[in-house]
Amino acid sequence: MQNVTLIINVAITDLDYVEQNLRHLCKSHNDIQRRIVILDNAKFKTAIDNHVNKELEILISLAEKLKNENVITEIIYSNNFNSKNKLYKKYLGGIINENEAYDYRGAPILAYVIGFEITHTKYLLHYDADMLTYAAEQKWVKYAISKMENNAKFLCASPATHPVIEQFEKEDAEFCWFSTRCSLINLSVFKQIRHNYPIMFRIELILRKLLKKSYPSAFESLVSILMVQQNLTTIYVKSNPAYIIHPEIKNKKYLRLLPRIIESIEINQIPPLQIGKENIDVEAWKNYLN
Repeated sequence: MQNVTLIINVAITDLDYVEQNLRHLCKSHNDIQRRIVILDNAKFKTAIDNHVNKELEILISLAEKLKNENVITEIIYSNNFNSKNKLYKKYLGGIINENEAYDYRGAPILAYVIGFEITHTKYLLHYDADMLTYAAEQKWVKYAISKMENNAKFLCASPATHPVIEQFEKEDAEFCWFSTRCSLINLSVFKQIRHNYPIMFRIELILRKLLKKSYPSAFESLVSILMVQQNLTTIYVKSNPAYIIHPEIKNKKYLRLLPRIIESIEINQIPPLQIGKENIDVEAWKNYLN
């Protein structure tokens, strides 16, 4: 698929499962030629070669291993981008500054923006590294592009947010929301929109910063506000056999089950108790797989 770039954001917090998940996500979209990992090392001021953190060293080694195996095609290190303010101005209207690489939950705002900057295809398919997906023959991406090509109001597309009962729903859905978990983004639309925020939201951000509450806002919120302003929306592809699923808890029990969970999801074999849930029900999977 020449007009799509696959980007997966990876951080040290993903270390326990990152190799399995990257193999799974790239396999699920193996018709995309450019498969990039953005490795979040923005917290580390020392050069990578100094190995300032053992976990970071292991994470880099895993990423390099997957690159050598051609599972991924490129690795981008977030700390290599020095002109962060230029990126924030270009894609977020300069509403935050270069010292704010993470939102209030620790999610990597900078890594998401870098993804926009390094993508040269019309479409960017982004996943967070903890996500799992069922994407039958990758049809949902091709279908979503056909819809987005015919309607400029669709800034993004995502598959169903959870496994559904046997037959997939006939009707797609639309929501004015940007998801960092998984989004197929029309960058030709995104780069043309006005990246200006309402004055009241700017005031709210200043107050949040002064009061040290929930600042900066989550990246999803920052983009969604721009979408609301300019009547853009996300199409959720429910009419195709595809979905994403998220592990809220990543404990030892989940990690032990993960290889078999991935195998089952890839062939759409799901515990009945998991149907309709966007977060992985570890106990349901344990009982189902045993």
